[in-house]
Amino acid sequence: MKPICTFRVYPKMRGLYYEVYVWKNSKGLRKHVTWCKPGRDCKGLCSTFTCWSVKKGLSRKCGEIHFIDKNLGIECVTHELEHAVLGWARRNKIKLNEESSSGMMKADCPEERLCYAMGRMAAQVTNKFFKYGVWK
Repeated sequence: MKPICTFRVYPKMRGLYYEVYVWKNSKGLRKHVTWCKPGRDCKGLCSTFTCWSVKKGLSRKCGEIHFIDKNLGIECVTHELEHAVLGWARRNKIKLNEESSSGMMKADCPEERLCYAMGRMAAQVTNKFFKYGVWK
């Protein structure tokens, strides 16, 4: 079973990325996702991983985000994107701390870096959903 569409999203517009899949139903998602056991009621899934190749070294692919066509509400989309942002932050060793969550924040503080990554990924997903006719 093939996905309705696939595309990449980049937390920083280049470099590390997540591969996004939109499936017609949970059956397609469950057939593709072999590293865990999503249930029949699964609405979305984000898996963050690190791939290493002897020839190429560390892969730029951070993971995969899977959506099911009938469950593409903003809550599900942002929920899975947040998992991706947190996975990207772990891969980049970005740590939230008390300093970044109070007062006026610097543009490069950890909290702002995560917020910018989330905004960029949400914009890319939204644009692709419209491009592929998933959202109309």
